[in-house]
Amino acid sequence: MLTLYYRRFNLIWAALTFIRQTLLFILKDIPVSEDDIDKSGLVMTEYLSNLLRHSNGEDEAVTLVLSDLG
Repeated sequence: MLTLYYRRFNLIWAALTFIRQTLLFILKDIPVSEDDIDKSGLVMTEYLSNLLRHSNGEDEAVTLVLSDLG
């Protein structure tokens, strides 16, 4: 398994845009269709928004790992 990207982020509202932009930037460098790139960005934003809404504040962390399983 080849790790393409690994980073830990503080789960805060201000980080959502940066995390989504990072995801989209990485997906554009690998063979992923434009539709799947758009869908991935929307899913990531929704998922992180839900985590923030249901967490005990903005003090949690999230790790973004993108890997190529071959």
